[in-house]
Amino acid sequence: MEKAVVGTAFFVSKQGHLLTNRHVVRDCRQVRLTGSDKPLKVLPQDEVNDLALLQMTGKPKAVAVFRAANDLRQGESIAAYGYPLLGALAAGGNLSPGVVSALAGLGNNTSQIQITAPVQQGNSGGPVLDGKGQVVGVVVQKLDAVKVAKLTGDVPQNVNFAINESTTRAFLDSNQVEYTTGGWWDFWQKDLVEISEDARAYTVVVECWK
Repeated sequence: MEKAVVGTAFFVSKQGHLLTNRHVVRDCRQVRLTGSDKPLKVLPQDEVNDLALLQMTGKPKAVAVFRAANDLRQGESIAAYGYPLLGALAAGGNLSPGVVSALAGLGNNTSQIQITAPVQQGNSGGPVLDGKGQVVGVVVQKLDAVKVAKLTGDVPQNVNFAINESTTRAFLDSNQVEYTTGGWWDFWQKDLVEISEDARAYTVVVECWK
């Protein structure tokens, strides 16, 4: 076998469930955490919304917290966390701040949001976090700047997409995953340093071996 694809995943339950994109783990013979030769269990996948569920044996040291209310607003500050261009950029993870530029995705896809946070190859499957460090989406794709430039003569910048929270939580609910949501006590905003430190604890690199 050889390593074919590298992406980002994050822990969503204390039972060891991880969330990522389906295109990261599609047709893999094995899916592993980087640095491990022990395969992860590949659970149900959502082809339409490009989501996949994985599970490791044992408990993670930290899990993500999802935003309780589905009330994300256009213009709200967010940050994407992941492992883009692994081997070229920082191995310890990459935080990319931005804003919610639209509440729908490519072709007015209402299961997605559009974000300005820069993402690269390898960011796929990583969490999009609000100002409290709570998950409001899952990075899924960036607009192909080369194709758009050929069609329009203009090079788009920072046009990226994430699967929105309601779609993500519906996927977890349908698979009986016990994830954590924020409560009324989570009223304070965090700075980017705190958000990055929290995300680093539950976000990992996954490898597709074929």
